[in-house]
Amino acid sequence: MDKTSQRYHVHIVPEIDVPAHALSFAKVFPEYMVRDKTSPLQKNRPLTDHLDVSRPETVEFIKRIFDDYTGGEQPVFGPETTVHIGADEFLSDYGAYRRFLNELVPHLKKTNRVRLWGGLTWIKDDPATQIVPAAIENVQMNLWACNWADGMEMYEMGYQLINTIDLSLIHI
Repeated sequence: MDKTSQRYHVHIVPEIDVPAHALSFAKVFPEYMVRDKTSPLQKNRPLTDHLDVSRPETVEFIKRIFDDYTGGEQPVFGPETTVHIGADEFLSDYGAYRRFLNELVPHLKKTNRVRLWGGLTWIKDDPATQIVPAAIENVQMNLWACNWADGMEMYEMGYQLINTIDLSLIHI
């Protein structure tokens, strides 16, 4: 990525956080945001920072964003770069979210290693939409909160885990 960081063996992991925490995209491209839904955690908070991944055109929009950075003759995020897709705290359509991961992660793995924040214990429809092996194998997951992603469950699924549990880090 950056020649200076490479010289010092520092690996920069860029993050484009989708489909939640995406207010900057939703403001510029409001046609892709979740509409008329509120957070199940905070009843009056609209999910305007969420991209509506239940719509195929939104998923294609997100793929194009990543392709802009990972594709071409001189990609901004070269093949040696791990790309973090965020992918946590999505509170809209859980099945659509899991199908989105099943589509985006294998797409991005064609060019780059993928990392995401853990959320699959919490973000689960009933019955649970299964995460496909191509969206798990050789994918890194930051475990940041046990209630969002149970470490044993994610390990058994096959994710490569990075412990960034927030409560543990606070007490260091």
